Amino acid sequence: MSGHRVAGGGEVDEGDEDARRYRLRYFSPLAEVAFCGHATIATAVALAERDGPGELVFDTASGEIRVETTADGDGPPRATLTSVPTRSRPADPGTEIGPTLAALRWSADDLDLALPPHVAYAGNDHLVLAAATRERLADLDYDYDALEAVMRRRGWTTVHLVWRETADASAGGPAKDSANGPANGPPGGPTEGSRDSSTDGPTNDFANDFANGTANGPADDSTGGLANGPADSPAQGFVFHARDPFPVGGVVEDPATGAAAAAFGGYLRVLGLVDGPTRVRIRQGEDMGRPSDLLLDVTPGDPRVRVSGQAVPIPSTV
Repeated sequence: MSGHRVAGGGEVDEGDEDARRYRLRYFSPLAEVAFCGHATIATAVALAERDGPGELVFDTASGEIRVETTADGDGPPRATLTSVPTRSRPADPGTEIGPTLAALRWSADDLDLALPPHVAYAGNDHLVLAAATRERLADLDYDYDALEAVMRRRGWTTVHLVWRETADASAGGPAKDSANGPANGPPGGPTEGSRDSSTDGPTNDFANDFANGTANGPADDSTGGLANGPADSPAQGFVFHARDPFPVGGVVEDPATGAAAAAFGGYLRVLGLVDGPTRVRIRQGEDMGRPSDLLLDVTPGDPRVRVSGQAVPIPSTV
């Protein structure tokens, strides 16, 4: 059985080439993780470039992952993975939300509570926090050691920070953030390889704020403004921006996190924010100069989420 390493943290063992079935493992600088979506996409694209497009099956620590690869013209192949069944639960204010906000140096007022904090799963657990403004998402300067400690205690792989570009999926034009200007805020936050271990930051009591209903997000309806199109085709236009701190893996920030994206799709489904086949676009990596674009397809009756993307070759440093 031969093995190949793939940029982004994947190692593939060729178990049955005729059936195009492979065993796939994922490694960060500090740890092995059960599932990594962007490494799965990259692996599938690399195999499609070598062997031609078609369906691939990966056996991972989280379960079986099927990936469909297609080729269109002269561009790189495109890959669509189907996640393991997702799940999502409300995050605990005292043991999960409060300590995380303190480590992020965020306050309760920085959250969009129309999208409540949850722990979402699609092969790994991720804490989902929605920022109230694009400016808040862009200004990421967290306490590396404190956040790593919280994440290790709770068993999370990343913290998935998101911001809704529009409050209404049917709305066009610029992002809906009148207080802070355009959607694409200035680059900010730490870069890969740097860490900040200082202990200063907000000493918020989110548990009390949340219980008393004083944690403020933007005024909005309980659906988060997500509207759906006809049942026979995915609705278009749901755009979120995301950032994923990954200190438990030895990385300040992940430029693309397919596993967290899949978990976020399941989160939207569990909250009842989709009532028909829905397409969600997640833009990640913008604020660290490494933009990525992931497409999610979410269906209310299916706990799995489809994640689509492409891959870019990285020159070897070996």
